[in-house]
Parts: sequence; structure tokens; C-alpha cells
Amino acid sequence: MELNRKLTEYMFRKKVSVLLSKHDLSIPLKWCLINRSKLKKIDSRFEFELKKQQFIEIMRKGNRKQAINYTRKNFPQWVGKCFPEIKRVMGLLAIPTPDEQSPLTIEEKEAFEMLPRRYQLLYGEQSWKMLNEAFNREHVILFCLSKSPSIEVEFKSGICALKIASCQSNHKLN
Repeated sequence: MELNRKLTEYMFRKKVSVLLSKHDLSIPLKWCLINRSKLKKIDSRFEFELKKQQFIEIMRKGNRKQAINYTRKNFPQWVGKCFPEIKRVMGLLAIPTPDEQSPLTIEEKEAFEMLPRRYQLLYGEQSWKMLNEAFNREHVILFCLSKSPSIEVEFKSGICALKIASCQSNHKLN
């Protein structure tokens, strides 16, 4: 039973990693909602990081009004713990957004390139990679799992042992 639960958790972690690499926040946000009490016990900021990314994606689409409404609904409970980060991300409201559907004018592009790098990075791929790493870290902590499934480690060990045994038997034949 324990092995089955662990395998299920490993498969779920892999699924969420794939979703985050595709910039999909829906399942990770639901996971945070389900595990909110556990995440609070370990003083996790992962839910805030997901909501911050959701805000950035709304801003990327250029919908400032929706972004403001989103922050009013989702950021108040994080003010005490994440205020500097909230201030930083709210700064995106004052700058042009690099929307792929409606490209920036030359003036907007120049203004965007003159921004401090920390604002440019918010729109970059790196924030998705950091979310993925954070999810994996939090998931391992919450469910007391190793980073790799034990069956995977055992399988790799077995393959290595077979290779060594076959190498030794081939060596003896020569």
C-alpha cells in the first residue's frame, strides 16, 4: 500500500512538472488548495509564487484591470510574509508588457529594455523553471519522498549490475 501511494505521488509530481514546463498553473494551484494546511506548517511560499506567476501571465496579456482585481483577491493574505515581492511584481503595472499578440512599439521596446533586469526576468522562462524546482522541493518535503522513486534507483542499480556481470563474463572469454 505504501509503495503504491509513493508511486502515485511520484507520477503526480512528474505530471505537475510537465504542466509547469508548458506554463499551465491550473493543477498546481488546485494542489496548493488541497494541501494548504500542510504547506502552512512548513512555512511554504509556493502558493504565493504560483499566484505571482498567474498575475504575471495576466499582465503579459496586457489586461491591467484583470491583474489589479486578481491582486486584490489573491495577495492580501501574503502581505505580511511577501510584501517586498508583492511590491516588486506590482511594479509591472507601471511598465509596458511584452505581449506576443500585440508587439511593443519601438518606444515601448526601448523603455522595456531600459528597465532593471529584475523586472525583465519576471517575464522570462527562468521563473517557470524556479516554480518547477519549488514544486518538486515542496512535494518531496510534504510527502517525505526521495527525489527519485526507490524503484527507479533499484532498477538503475540492477541494470548497472547486469552490465558489470556481462562485461566480466565477456572479459573472461577473451
